[in-house]
Amino acid sequence: MSCAYAFPARSLQLQPDGSYVITTRHPELGPGCMGVRRVEVRGEVDDDFCGRKGANTADRFWLVRSKAGPDAYQLRIAHTELCIEAPARPGLPVFLSTCDPGGIAQAFTIEADPRTGM
Repeated sequence: MSCAYAFPARSLQLQPDGSYVITTRHPELGPGCMGVRRVEVRGEVDDDFCGRKGANTADRFWLVRSKAGPDAYQLRIAHTELCIEAPARPGLPVFLSTCDPGGIAQAFTIEADPRTGM
């Protein structure tokens, strides 16, 4: 598999309450959802099956404007004060941390997939 497709494609699905489910499409395992198994500081973010079929206990996110940049968002676990944070060193998994509105490690951009335009 080429490196361009090594990271599963993700898309946002708006939910009736205004939160989002972040869906994944793994080239070998098929559709799933991004979520967390343990909703706690330093809890790891996992890709798994959506809803009760998977092991994730939380898979709903709020997109919150970040103060780290004009096009940046925080990915906040719905109904918590925990956000996804990128590690300081490359190659380590993303994890949950207390939300920091201006934290650069919690600032993400939402862009269309250049392969599909969506």
